[in-house]
Parts: sequence; structure tokens; C-alpha cells
Amino acid sequence: MKTLKSILFGLALIISFTAAKADAQPSKTEVLDIFMNASAHGKMEKFESILANNVEFTTQRGERTIKADKNDMLAFYKASENVDQDCKCTSTTLIENEKNMLVKVQMKFENYTRTNLVTMKNIGGNWKITRVETSVANS
Repeated sequence: MKTLKSILFGLALIISFTAAKADAQPSKTEVLDIFMNASAHGKMEKFESILANNVEFTTQRGERTIKADKNDMLAFYKASENVDQDCKCTSTTLIENEKNMLVKVQMKFENYTRTNLVTMKNIGGNWKITRVETSVANS
């Protein structure tokens, strides 16, 4: 009987720790992974939650700069939900400290490379993407 109680207690602890982890805010590494999975594979799970409410997206098209907000980008990403891009996706951390992180995310397609400069900030203990600057270069 003592063994059964110990097993049940152990299972209860595992379940409570698992539930606590599920509610935890993603780390900066997890935020980057969520962004890259949304961009390269159309995986939208948790994508909206990693974007700051005032996130800014800019895309350089020749001499023109196109600006978008959170709602615009959510609509754009949702239109590509579960679409796997035919590219190689890599990231390079340019700046990292306890408050900010700047990462270069490159999506290399056959004829061009899309580069996203992703700025993340620790806002009240939660890592959020606050800015994404996109440019495209022919290969």
C-alpha cells in the first residue's frame, strides 16, 4: 500500500510540473523557434502569443518600404498556414543579453534569400518579438 501511495504521489508531481510548464512563457530560444516554424513551415501554434501588441514589420522592396502591424502579419501568416516553404532556414544571433536579442533569420530559396532581422525584448519577464525587418536578395 505504501508503494502504491508513493507511485500515485510521484504521478501527481509529474502531472503538476507538466501543467506548470505548459503555462510557462516561452524562452527567447523557444520564441525564435516558433517564429522560424511559422515562417518556414506555416506552423501557427503559439505564433500570435510571441508577438508584442505593437510589433512592427517592415519589408524592403527596391526603394519602397512596406510596413505592417500585428494584425496584417497574422493574416499573412494564417494564409500560409501549414504550407512548407521550399527553403533552408538558418539563424544567427547578432546581439543577446537579458533584455534584448537581435537575430538574423535567413530563408534560402533556389533563386533568392529572404533575410529577417528579428528583434526580441524581455517585456515584464516575457520574451516577445517587437520588430521584424525583411529584405530579399537574388542568389
